Amino acid sequence: MNKDNTFRSHDSNPSLVTSEYESYFKEAGLKQLASVAITEKLDKSVRFIGAPISVMKPILMEDRIPQSGLFMIQNCIRTANVSGLLDVETTPEYGSFFTAMCALTSYDQLGNLFEQTGVYLTDKLGINTEDLYISLDKKDSDLFHASKRFGDIAVIPNTQPGPYYDHVYGIESVRGRNTSYWLKNKSSGVFEDVGNIIVIENTEGQLGVELALGDTTLVKQINGLDHVQDSYRINVAGDEAPEPIRRKLEDAVITSLALYREGLRPSAKNNQTRILRSYLKATSLYRRLLGIECDVLKSRISNIESGSLPFDANGQGDQIVQWISEYEETIRLKGPSNKEDNAIQRILKDQVLVKN
Repeated sequence: MNKDNTFRSHDSNPSLVTSEYESYFKEAGLKQLASVAITEKLDKSVRFIGAPISVMKPILMEDRIPQSGLFMIQNCIRTANVSGLLDVETTPEYGSFFTAMCALTSYDQLGNLFEQTGVYLTDKLGINTEDLYISLDKKDSDLFHASKRFGDIAVIPNTQPGPYYDHVYGIESVRGRNTSYWLKNKSSGVFEDVGNIIVIENTEGQLGVELALGDTTLVKQINGLDHVQDSYRINVAGDEAPEPIRRKLEDAVITSLALYREGLRPSAKNNQTRILRSYLKATSLYRRLLGIECDVLKSRISNIESGSLPFDANGQGDQIVQWISEYEETIRLKGPSNKEDNAIQRILKDQVLVKN
């Protein structure tokens, strides 16, 4: 395969990763499925669309995968960070928002999907095979043999504990056995998991095969970045912000913009609106800890809206800052009304402001 590294000279823009993905898998003959809103309630096992497979589950379970296979590019939100939003000491490893790239094929196309993934990563993105390896469970002989179709790449069994290679899908008796792709960070030299090929099966046999990749995890490693959120090249927190606070403010702002764009608004109405409210309250907390005035925050968010993210967020920042201002005024006049508000007030009392 071609080892041309022209991709690496580009700015760290996730849209380059997704556009190459779309172009190649169309060329390979897979049918593209349209993306859906992150807030679509298609999958009861998750609060938001957190992976394209949430959209594809009916096709998988009804045995409607075409022979050519399917692919999809989908904006996603995973809520693992919510429980630690107010923890000022720990840095989240991933952002809540990202764009996922997925392919779904029948089991008899397992080898072809490995080969297509190899072309995408090495030819289209210019990744050297020396910077990649595949990890899998040695007991999964079908995955081991199919992985040889990827090309000249190391296949190393059991680099992780056994459960690492198991997937759940929120469907009774359905599980996945996976291989993971590990890519070296251009700057640090550290290998990290950037994607999977997963055999999906139930007690009766194999249902299909899924390829799952994330845009920011790839860009982080290819461009030698410190964090996945650096892929968006934004600066909300300022240059002097402590790392945990910087990353949590970035995460809260990006996620809030994505949800506001879809028409969601904060309230106690349901899980989605409550989660958005938590991200907005975290934005308020970290704004105040960093001493960022609301007009400065609005200006910084406005700078991100104009093209740094893989969606059009123009105008949403004004509404977000307005909600934050009104929330802070309500707390000032009436005091905190719930555990989350009380926790925020305690943090503000205990922490030293960092001027930005």
